[in-house]
This record gives sequence, structure tokens and C-alpha cells, in this order.
Amino acid sequence: MKIFATTDIHGQLYPYNYKTLTPHDASLCHVATILNHFKEPSSLLVDNGDLIVGNFAENFIGSENPAVRAFNAMSYDIWNMGNHEFNFSLKDLAATTEAFHGTAMILNIQGSRDFVPYKIVEREGLRLCFIGLCTTMVNSFKDSLRDFHLTDPVAALNQLMPQLESSVDVFIGLFHNGLYNENAMPNTGVWDILENIDVPFDVVIAGHTHEAISSLYIGNTLVTQPGAYGHSVAMIELDRVNGKLEKSARLIYSRDYAPDPNLMTIIEPYHKEILQRISKVIGHLQNFDGVYNYDLEDGPLIHLMTDIFRAYYPADVVAFQLDFAIPTLTDGPLTRSQFAEIYTYTGGEVSIYDITGADLMEYMKWSYRYFTYNDGKLSVSKHRRNFKYKTLDLFGNIHFEFNIKTGGISSLRTASGHDILPNDRLTIAMNSYRMNYLTSERGPLHGRVFEKRHTSTAEPLHGFYGSIRTLAEQYLASLPNATYTYDGTLNFTIHY
Repeated sequence: MKIFATTDIHGQLYPYNYKTLTPHDASLCHVATILNHFKEPSSLLVDNGDLIVGNFAENFIGSENPAVRAFNAMSYDIWNMGNHEFNFSLKDLAATTEAFHGTAMILNIQGSRDFVPYKIVEREGLRLCFIGLCTTMVNSFKDSLRDFHLTDPVAALNQLMPQLESSVDVFIGLFHNGLYNENAMPNTGVWDILENIDVPFDVVIAGHTHEAISSLYIGNTLVTQPGAYGHSVAMIELDRVNGKLEKSARLIYSRDYAPDPNLMTIIEPYHKEILQRISKVIGHLQNFDGVYNYDLEDGPLIHLMTDIFRAYYPADVVAFQLDFAIPTLTDGPLTRSQFAEIYTYTGGEVSIYDITGADLMEYMKWSYRYFTYNDGKLSVSKHRRNFKYKTLDLFGNIHFEFNIKTGGISSLRTASGHDILPNDRLTIAMNSYRMNYLTSERGPLHGRVFEKRHTSTAEPLHGFYGSIRTLAEQYLASLPNATYTYDGTLNFTIHY
């Protein structure tokens, strides 16, 4: 029998790229066509989480959700919860999952009874037990998740699986985890979990890191991961031959198939609503014309981002990441879709921490180790390129010079011109996900503890509240004629 799996769809329902405003060759509509080709009456269809955030799907939380409607139309059997499902309150999430006709699943959760921890299904004479897990990194967002937390998956599995072992032929894990531990936290990676459980899984469907893995084995466990954004579907085939389980997995890629017109018809009204929403002009830009490589030079976008942060969450230093080194911005109107292309992390928030000058210097040196030299030419470190997210952070509201060849910082000063010394006390506004990495076992600030003063998605400050995208709209609307004018100031120089 066959099991089909998707993961990390991130709202990519319709074959359209809402950032570039162009058609796209991967989507849930493409997945539907693949299923039309390969799915059999005995097949099962599962998803491994991070469905309802991204590509503006989050705009439908609390109302009829197009992602859930599409899943129902496609007859998904199981939907495991990913970390981004918990971007919202449990009440909003429960309202969304209640509309799902299949089984909403997660085992390692405490404080909620809205989800099923596992499900046993019999197909072709095989008793299949699906168990859902989500990365405990969700707990790092606990400022906005006051009423529950995720528990150690190994402890949860070691309690459950021995009780089920005698009544199950095949254990299948839906792990919203990548292969390796995240931010060096134990039991946040598939490999670590499998090595520490008492009863083995036969198959694990991985997720979270957006990698595409056709098949590999960890011990006797077959692992597959169907990429992200509907680019591929994992097809797992199971059979029992002479009492022995035979198993295989491969990925089927959406680019080789046309989108399903029937599902497109179902999703089209939501697609049109999203287009109308993202075309809204949220402000205007002046003195932005020109080509800037923001990885290596100061420019208008860095000042805009800095001012958005500090307008509501003032701090001595601002740090943030831009996915594209050379985004295309020109003088004139700025739309929601353009800002989403600049800052792609839908749920990104502003958190304020107390740090020292020494902490800041270590952070900056780590950031610019993003680059290395190969044959005398500047390039991105192979190690850093393999991270899920870009790990070059940019710094605002301070003056400095940085030499990438030597790793040296000079002329580090506050916005008012005072030298920043190692023992100075500072505040920094940044994203909490990055701080969690910096202080992890692998991070440059390992072992240090920083007091968090505020988080923009947890409590208002100066009357304002929300994600960085929300704050950006509020800030631009507050300016005269909703226009941000870059004054030409340059605060830093990168030597390379």
C-alpha cells in the first residue's frame, strides 16, 4: 500500500508567487494532480505541518481557511502540527483544526486536548500506527503561548510506544523536525530522537527544515522528507512479503505536473482576496533609487528597518536579517507584497534584550563569519549556507567598521557617537529565534543569559503590538504623507 506525504506547504495553495506576482510551478494544486496520477483506494494522505502560515494564508485564521478547505477537498487523512501552527492562540488553532475532516495530530503537547496523539489505521492487512511530533523549539516562543508547552518527544514516545507495540505492525512517525538537532537542543532532530527511543519506528516522515530527502536509513528506520511549498510529494510503499515488511520511499516533483483545475477553482476566490490585500500600498519611499548590496554596505533599506524597530521598541542597537542581498526597491509606492519579499519571516517579532558591549562584539563577529575566502575571492561559508535561514545579521543605530579578512571591529560607537566598550550595558532589538540560536550550545554566546524586556507579539509597547510586518505598516502610516525619506546617512563600512 502507498502513503503520500507533504510537509511545510506554508500556504502555497495556488500556483502563484505572491512576492514576485508571477505564476509558480509548485503548489498544493500541483500536489492534487500528482495524487490523481498515483493514489489508490487503499492509499493514505498525510501532512507534516506548517500549513497555515506563509503566502498570506495566515490572514484567514479565525475565518474559513482555504488551506483546510483544500485539504478536505483532497481527502487528507492526517494533519500533524508544525511549529507555525502555534503562531496563534490555541483557541484560533482549535477553530481551524475543527474544520478539518481528518485527524489533527500531535503527541508531545501539554495543556491542550484538541489534538489526537496517534492513530491506528488498517490497510491491506497492515495495522499502521501514525504518531505526530513537533519540535520543542516552539517553547522558545512561549511569550505568546502562555497556556501550553511541548514536551520532550523521547519521553512521550517511550511512554506510549511499548503500550502499542503488540497491536501494531508498522510504526510511522510524522516528525516536524529536521534530521539534526536544532540550535544544538537535544531531541529536536530526527536522528537524536530515533537513537534515544526504546521501540523503533519503521518509517519517519521528517519536516521543518525544508530539505528534500527521497530516502535514507537511520538504523532500520526509513526516513523521507518531501521538501516544502508543495515542490514535491513523498510516496512511501509498504508491503509484507513472507512475513517481512518491505518499504521504500521516493519523491515525486510538482514541476513535472500541471496544477489541478478543480482544486484551483476551489481556491481561486481566496487567491483573488489575497491579491487584493497584498496590492495595498502601505507607504511611499524617497531616495531609495540605486543598487545596494546590503550584505556588504549600508543603505536606505537598513535605515528603514532600523527605524521601524525603534519607532515602537527603542533600543541602543537593532539587528535583523534580510533574505536578499540586493532587493529591488525604488522611489515610489511600497506594497505589502514588496515588503513581504524584503522580510519573508511572517511571524517575525521584535524582542528587546539587555546585553553588554562584549556580547555585541561577539555577535557581530559571528555574523560576518557568514563570509569566507576561496582562492582569494569572497564567498559565503559552506557551513553557513546550510542553515535553514540566512545567518548574516545586519546592525542598525550604531557606527562601526568591520574587516572581513581580519574579523576585526573598529570605531564601534553608539548613534550619539560614544565609544562602545566591552563592559557597557546596552539594549538590543532583534528576533527571539536568532537570540535562541546565539545562546545555544553551538552559538557564539553559548551559556550566557539575557534578560528579555519586551516582545512585540506578546505585549504592546507605546500602544503598538504585532509582527515586524504589522509594525512596518503602522510606522509608514504614521509618517507625513506615509512617506519614508532616506537622508543619505551611512553608519558603517565593511572592508573585504
